[in-house]
Amino acid sequence: MLAHSPPLPLIIDHYYSGSTADDTKQILFTLQHRDRVRRIRLIKPIPILEKLIVAIDDVFPMLEYLCIAPQLNASRLVLPRTFQAPRLRHLILSNIAPPIGPPPLSGATNLVTFSLLNIPLGIHFGPDTLLEWVSLLPRLETLWIDFYSPISHFSHADVEWDLMHMQNMAYVTLPNLCNFNFRGVITYLEALLSRITAPRLDVLHVIFFTGFTSPTFSVPYLLQFMSTSENLRLRRAELSFSDKRVTIAAHPHETAALSPSFILRIPSRHFNSQVSFAAQILCVLSPVFSSVMDLKFQMYSSMSRTQIENEVELTQWRTILRSFNNVNTLRIPSYLVGVLSRSLQLNGGESPTDLLPCLKELIYSTTSRTGDAFTGFIDARQNAGYPVTLVRD
Repeated sequence: MLAHSPPLPLIIDHYYSGSTADDTKQILFTLQHRDRVRRIRLIKPIPILEKLIVAIDDVFPMLEYLCIAPQLNASRLVLPRTFQAPRLRHLILSNIAPPIGPPPLSGATNLVTFSLLNIPLGIHFGPDTLLEWVSLLPRLETLWIDFYSPISHFSHADVEWDLMHMQNMAYVTLPNLCNFNFRGVITYLEALLSRITAPRLDVLHVIFFTGFTSPTFSVPYLLQFMSTSENLRLRRAELSFSDKRVTIAAHPHETAALSPSFILRIPSRHFNSQVSFAAQILCVLSPVFSSVMDLKFQMYSSMSRTQIENEVELTQWRTILRSFNNVNTLRIPSYLVGVLSRSLQLNGGESPTDLLPCLKELIYSTTSRTGDAFTGFIDARQNAGYPVTLVRD
C-alpha cells in the first residue's frame, strides 16, 4: 500500500517492546522511502534496533527528527557513517555510543536539539570532542549531555588531561542556546564550560556524580558560564535535603510557580556530605545568587532533629547563608530551625548584619520543640537598627 500511496511525509514511531517480525519488516520497508521520511523515533530492544540502524544509511533529505533509544545500554550500537540528514533539527540518541572521530551529521548545521543520553559504559567521549561538535551547530537551542554512570568510560585522570588539552582550544559561542542539561562528573563539565559561552541561556540543569570524584567541589567555570548568560537572573532559591540527594534550585521570579531555571543536584545519602557539597558550590556561585531575594530551605529526610543538629558543623551552614547576601525573605522548616537559629547567633565581635544583611522577614515552621529559637537574632537586629519581622507558620 505504501508503494502506491501519494508522496506524503512519513512518520516512523515505534515505542514498545512487543514488536513482531512483520513490524520490523514494515519499518525496514518504510525506511527505503528516504525522500519521504520526516520523523523517526525508535525505542526498542537492542536486537531489533541492530537490524533497523543498518537501514538508516545514505541521505534522508526530508528528515527533521531522529530519536533512537535501545531499552538497555548498548555500546555496540552506532549510527552508520553514511547517514546524512541535511534538514535534521532534532537529534536524540539514548543508550547508544556517540560516533568516534569526526562529528556525526557534519552537514546537519540546522540542529536545534542535540541530546546524548545515557552515554554507555566503556566509551571515552571527551569534552574536547563534544566542543568540536557543538562548534558546528550555530542554531543549537537545547543541549543535553547525560552519562550512564560515574564509574565508567573514563578515569578522573583522563578528564584532567582533557581539561589541560582544552586550554589550547578556541572559545565557542552558542548564540541561540537556551537550555543546557548535564549529568556527569564535575571535571568534565568544567572542562567543557571553560571554552563555551551561551549569552541567551535561561535554563541550566546539572547533576554531579560523586562516585569516584574528590569530595571537594570547585566550579569556577560554571560560575563564569552562568555569569555571562544574560537571561539567567535568579530571584528565588530553594535548598532541599533528602535521604538521597541535595538540590539547589532557583527561579527567575520571586512568586511565579514555574519550573526552576537553575537546578543543581548532587546524589548523596549522607546528610553531612550534602551540606558540605552545598556549602562548597554556593560559596563559589555566590555572585550569581546575589540577585536572590527569597530563600527557602526544605527537608525531606528520615533523620531525627537530634541527628540533624549534631551532624554538621555550624560553619558549613554559615557559609551557605553567607552566599545569599541580598535575601529579603528566609523560609525555614521546623526540622532545621534548631541548627539555623544557632548558625545565626553572633560570634564574638561580629556585626548583626554579617549574615543576611538585607533580611526583612524570617518565616519558620514552629513546633513545641522549636519555641522562640530566633529571639536572640531578632533582638540583635532590632538593636542594630535593621529589624527583621518574625513569622511563625
